Amino acid sequence: MTMDVAPIRTEAAQRPRPHRAVLAAVGEAWNDPAATLTDAVAMMNAAARQAAENIEVPDIFDDIDLVCANVGSDDETDPAGAAREYLGLVEARTLVAGIGIPQQRIVSAAILAVENGHAEAVLILGGEAKASALTAKRAGRDPITTPSGPGADTILSRDGEFIAKAELEAGLWDPYSQYAIMDSALARHDGLTPAEHQIQVSNLWARFNAVATNNPEARFASDYSADDLAETTADNRLLAFPYNKHHSTQWAVDHGVALIICTEELARRRGIDFDAILYPQVALDTSWGLSLSRRAEPHRWQTMNVLGAAASEHLGDDVASIPTSEIYSCFPAAVRIQQRELTLPVDGTPTVTGGMSFAGGPLNHFTYMATAAIARQMAGSTSSNALITTVSGLLTKGGLMVWGKEPHPDGALVADVAADARAATATVGVEDFDASLTPEDTDRVLGATVTGGFDPRLITLCRHEGRNAITSTPAGPDLVEDPAGALS
Repeated sequence: MTMDVAPIRTEAAQRPRPHRAVLAAVGEAWNDPAATLTDAVAMMNAAARQAAENIEVPDIFDDIDLVCANVGSDDETDPAGAAREYLGLVEARTLVAGIGIPQQRIVSAAILAVENGHAEAVLILGGEAKASALTAKRAGRDPITTPSGPGADTILSRDGEFIAKAELEAGLWDPYSQYAIMDSALARHDGLTPAEHQIQVSNLWARFNAVATNNPEARFASDYSADDLAETTADNRLLAFPYNKHHSTQWAVDHGVALIICTEELARRRGIDFDAILYPQVALDTSWGLSLSRRAEPHRWQTMNVLGAAASEHLGDDVASIPTSEIYSCFPAAVRIQQRELTLPVDGTPTVTGGMSFAGGPLNHFTYMATAAIARQMAGSTSSNALITTVSGLLTKGGLMVWGKEPHPDGALVADVAADARAATATVGVEDFDASLTPEDTDRVLGATVTGGFDPRLITLCRHEGRNAITSTPAGPDLVEDPAGALS
């Protein structure tokens, strides 16, 4: 079959397309590193085998024309090629996305490849074995590795700025500090005191934890109350106020996911159970992003608002009415801001897994993990649609998917909303980092956090003479001991 896996970057839905895509199979694989050490590619391979077993079509791999995978936290640069060799898919082409590429983009590319007739079936893989790697390191052993891939046929690399220079120089580079600043900006916009803010964040996360405790696959689902999450202890150390350790995504997991997207014709020909398949309704993302310090309104993420509006228009109904959702949950700010941009209830719990802090948040494929969980929940059910969102690291390049039990009459909306996202986002200039600048020297503090660790700091995002500026000063023991009181 002639294949074209060129970038999907279009501003239109590209209808009509000659075929209809379906999510035909999902597979997952978990590993207990205490029992068996493994690597990321092995997790992907196991998940792929499980996907074939789940649909009772062991030779479904004969139909695969394209294998897609994301680079993870290991050193494998061509996981798609490595998995292709292991699975014996010698005729399939490969596509690899680097770190920072929204996972939604891979799903969109797969849908278009199938619907435009460039591939009859696409295998999407994600895998992490960070728990095994840590176990091997602590035991003084080398982690297990499988042969590397020969080099992908197509590579998607991140373009544009991810973190501004001033953010790096101020020490505002780690995800928890960035999200803490966003959360603080939202709290300030809502008129919350730091203490009220901390309660609101931990109440949300306690609701996520309650879902995780009922998820047999959740890896970090101890029963936590909101008070447990808010209290800073040796086991729940301060990361960046209002976040303690249990507010953070948990990457130290061994997990693999496989998704098989194929034509509806192939699914029927293979006798796949149509009670379990899903149809893509919406597959949107943006190739444009903006770093935190360049946002005029750091409490907002207009890109997600644009994605939600486009999806709602295509569906003929507001995405907020979709009964099932998995909102990307690397940190509470990601959920809290997306809830507002998508007009979801702010007192809701938009997860079926329990979220990345409690279900586990593999670095390179939580969106696929969420898709597998949604597919399991919707199999054989009467639920009509389900919503999944994704972010690219630091609320930069977002994505949004809607899957349904029935095909949309106008087909799937697959598009890049970069132009609309750029037009909707208010930007501002950024001052070069000045270590002598203090919050008192600025016009207004937009967001602030106190970090823990070996070098505690008070970091603020401020408006200074019409531009954004970042201050970063050492935080003394009093500030670290009581950041809520100190930031009041």
